[in-house]
Amino acid sequence: MRVTVDLDTKDFRELQETLRAGFDLGLGVPDKIEKTRKGYHIVWRGKKLSFDEAMAFRIILGDDDMRILFDLFTEPKQVLFRKKRIKKIRR
Repeated sequence: MRVTVDLDTKDFRELQETLRAGFDLGLGVPDKIEKTRKGYHIVWRGKKLSFDEAMAFRIILGDDDMRILFDLFTEPKQVLFRKKRIKKIRR
């Protein structure tokens, strides 16, 4: 299972600390780091982790609290939103 982190800070030092923590946890170098409006999206792919292990790593690495709660109670899991927009669908 992949590990995705939505880091809501533009502070480069916090990004470095998150990357170092991921490396120390055995995740290695991230497969993707994407700059966002509020910070960074960080993705580690291809890890042999259970859902619970991935969630624990996300908490340790400082993932957005609302994303963690969202993933605990909804499907799909570990969604990274690029644009914050609501689209109305006509019936």
